[in-house]
Amino acid sequence: MPEKLIDFTPRLESGEAALAGGQAAAYNVLVTARGAVRRRPAIVAYSEAPVTAIDGANAINGLTSYGATIYATTTGQRVFAVQGGSAANLSITGYESELPGRNRPTFAHYRTPIIAIATGDVLQKINPLTNVSTRLAGTPPICSQVVSMSQRLIANEGTSVATQGAFRYSDAGYPEVWDALRRADTEADPDKIVALRTNMNELFAFCERSLQIFTPDPNTIFSPQRSRRLGCAAPHSVVENDETFYWFDPKRRFVASDGRSFEDISPGIAAVLDGISTVDDCFGYRVAIDQFDLMAWTFPTDSRTFVFQPAGGWSQWSQWVDGIGHQRFPVNAHHYWEDRNVHIVGLTDGRICKLDVTASQDIGGTEIKAQVETAYITHDTSATKTCERVTLEIVRGFASSGSVSLSYRDDGGSWSIPIVRSLGGDHLQFIHCYSLGTYRQRQWRIEMTDSADFTLARAVEKFSVGSN
Repeated sequence: MPEKLIDFTPRLESGEAALAGGQAAAYNVLVTARGAVRRRPAIVAYSEAPVTAIDGANAINGLTSYGATIYATTTGQRVFAVQGGSAANLSITGYESELPGRNRPTFAHYRTPIIAIATGDVLQKINPLTNVSTRLAGTPPICSQVVSMSQRLIANEGTSVATQGAFRYSDAGYPEVWDALRRADTEADPDKIVALRTNMNELFAFCERSLQIFTPDPNTIFSPQRSRRLGCAAPHSVVENDETFYWFDPKRRFVASDGRSFEDISPGIAAVLDGISTVDDCFGYRVAIDQFDLMAWTFPTDSRTFVFQPAGGWSQWSQWVDGIGHQRFPVNAHHYWEDRNVHIVGLTDGRICKLDVTASQDIGGTEIKAQVETAYITHDTSATKTCERVTLEIVRGFASSGSVSLSYRDDGGSWSIPIVRSLGGDHLQFIHCYSLGTYRQRQWRIEMTDSADFTLARAVEKFSVGSN
C-alpha cells in the first residue's frame, strides 16, 4: 500500500478554495527550519515590568528602550519608564509631559541622548538620563513620523496639503535647532509622506503613491536617489527585515522592497485582505526568535493578525476563548531589546510582557490553540482511496503530557468527530489512527490546546486505491 505525507505546513491560501487546493486555516503555528509545525511563542510575564496594567484601561501602543529602562507609551497619551518590576509615570508634571497627539507613536534615538516621539502633533522628547518627558525644543514641524540619521532628526511635515510631501530636518549635531529652510520635497511624485524610515545610509520616504529614497549630500544635505511606484496605505505597517522593508500598499498587498527590487508576498491571503474593512491602522513588527524569523501584521479594527515566514508562508495568530473561538491576538506593540535579547510586547489590556518559545500558555494560563487545516488532498488520483492508517510523529518534551485531535471531512461535507489521542512523555512519539474510511478528496485538521509542548514533525497516510 502506498504511503504519502499529509502536508500540514502552514501556507494559508485564502484566495483559493479548499476544494481547489487552497489551505483553509493555519492558526498559532510556525514552521521550523526542518519543516515541522510548531506552536507560536507564548505571551508571558516579564520580570522587568509590573504584572498589572501600567495605565489603567489604556492599551500599550509604543515601546522602546535605552540602557536598562523600557519606555512605554499608552493610548492615554502618557509615557512610562519601566524597570525592575515597576513603572514610573513620566507624564505627571503638566500637559507638556504628556504626548501631544493621539497617533500610534514612532521613536527616534539621538545620541545626545534624546528619544524623540512623533504622535501626529509637535514632537515630544524623553531625556533617558533624567527620565523627564517634555516637548522637543526649537521649531520642529507638526509630524507623525520621526527618524534619526546623519546627526539630525528628520520629520515629515503635516501642517497643510501644500507641505505634506516634504520633510524637515534639524541642524547636524543640534536636534533642537530647526531652520525653516532645512527641508526637502518628494518632488518625483509630490504626494503625501506617510512614513519615514532609515536603512544604513539611506532615508526612505514612504508616500501614498510612491517610495522615494534620499542619501546624505554635502551640498543639498539630502539628495534624491531612486523612486518607485509603490505607495503605502498604513504608516505603521512598515517593517524592516535587515536591508529590506515590508509594508501594506494601496493595492491591498504586502510588498517587500529594498528600493531596487520588488516582491508581492501576499497572494496567499489576497482574498482575506480584500475583505479587511479598515487598513490604515495596520501595524507590523519583526520577530526573530530562536530558529524563527517572521513578520507579523495586525489590523486592530478587524481583529486579525497575519504572520509571514519567508520560508514557511502565511498563518494567523490569535487568542483562543472557549465558547467563542479565535479572538484578536492581544499584542498591540512590540520592541526587540537587543541588550537583553528579549522580545517585549505591550498588550491591549495595558500590560507589558514578553514572547517566549519555551512556554506553552499565554499569560494567566490562557491556552494557545494550534490549528491547521490542509487543502483537499487527492493523492493525484480521482479514484476512491481507503485510509488504512494515519501516523502523526509528535516531538514532545520529556516531562510533557496532553492530547492532540485529528479530524477530517470529504468533498465539502461536515467535519468528522475528532479523534483524540493522549500524548506521553516520549521525546518522539508516534500516534496511529486506523481505518478512517473511504474518500475521493479529503481535508485534514489537527488541533492542540493543552499546556504542553507541541511540534508536529510529520504526518503520513497509508492508503489503498480503489476504482473510479
